[in-house]
Formats: sequence, C-alpha cells, structure tokens
Amino acid sequence: MLIKVPDFVKIQLTKWGLPNKFFPDEIVPERARMNDQDLIKHFDRIWENHLKSALDNSEICPTDTAYQELSQSQQNYFKSDQEHRELRIKIEREQLKFIAQLQHLGHQSYEMTQLWWIKSSDKHPQTIFISFDTVEERQRFADFAQMLGWKDEELGKELLMDFLNKFKAHPYEVRPKLEAHRRKIWDEQLAAMAQDPQIQAEIAAINHDFQGL
Repeated sequence: MLIKVPDFVKIQLTKWGLPNKFFPDEIVPERARMNDQDLIKHFDRIWENHLKSALDNSEICPTDTAYQELSQSQQNYFKSDQEHRELRIKIEREQLKFIAQLQHLGHQSYEMTQLWWIKSSDKHPQTIFISFDTVEERQRFADFAQMLGWKDEELGKELLMDFLNKFKAHPYEVRPKLEAHRRKIWDEQLAAMAQDPQIQAEIAAINHDFQGL
C-alpha cells in the first residue's frame, strides 16, 4: 500500500495532532513555533519510525464505527466517502490508537487526508483528557509551563492535584467547602477594596447623596 501525505497535513499533525510521546522532550514546547520545513522533517522521522509500518498493518474501520470514535471537533473533518483505518502504536509501554482517513487514488495508492489520535479515558482510567476552547489558549498554557520550567502535562497534573488536596472530601462534601472558599476570597477582596482611597471617596459621596434624599 503506497500512501502519500501532503506537506500541509504533515505540518498540522506535527504542530498539533500527534502525541508528545513521539517527540524528544526538548522539542515538545517548540512544536507550535517551528518553521514548516522542520515540522515536515520531524513528521518524516515519525512516519518512518512508527506510522508507516502501523498503517501497513492496519485494518479497515467501518465508516460508522470510525465516526463514533471521533470527538465532535474531529467529526467536522470526517469524509464518509474516504477509507478509514484503525492503527495502534506501542510507545513507552503505552498503546496509542489512531484513525487514519485515506483518499483512494487508484490501485494500491492513497493520500492521507487526516490522522486522528483517539484519546479514550475509559481505556486509561488514570488519565484525564482536556480540550481547550481555542488553539491560542492551549498555546498560552504551554508557554506558561515552559516559562515555569515544567512540561505542560506535568503542570496540568500539579494544578489538579493542588485542587484535590485543598478539598479532600467526598464529592457531596466538596460543594459547601467550595462555596465557603469562594466567600472567603470574596470577603478578602471586599476588605482590600474598602482600603482603596478612591473607593472610600466614592462610598462617602454615595452616603452623602443618600442622606440628602
């Protein structure tokens, strides 16, 4: 099976679509800022080391099954008239699952139009997957992590564990504690605002106007 991958697909996959496990640690925070030629080189390396052989050994996935495997945002790029294949790649003792979308060009020749990493929290009970609303927000988080000397996955875990450690309780006990925590923060903010001379002057003016009614 001969599979062609257009450069723009290589660029998008290397920049955003492939798991960090495919890249050296020092490359991970730089992916989004790399020039196109470097992105293509990294994709070609990953293709030769992992993707090509996995696709050669992949199985055709029924259209309905493939569609249901995808997230809502991924489904926007799903083409029911193209061939879909399920492939698995083992890396760092973890089995990664992908759905490839292939346009048949004739004989045994194909063009890969999409490759989706299927993140299943059901199959990884110790893992939580988070999607940002925008690519810009995702990049900001990666930038903050790099600035602090963290990998973004490690920073995300640290933030979640910090939250859990603040509220060590059963779920039904957490809400009252959250409300109390919010009230405490709000009271502290109000107290700080009350010390602001400008706000004090505005309050005094309001009281003066009220007394004149």
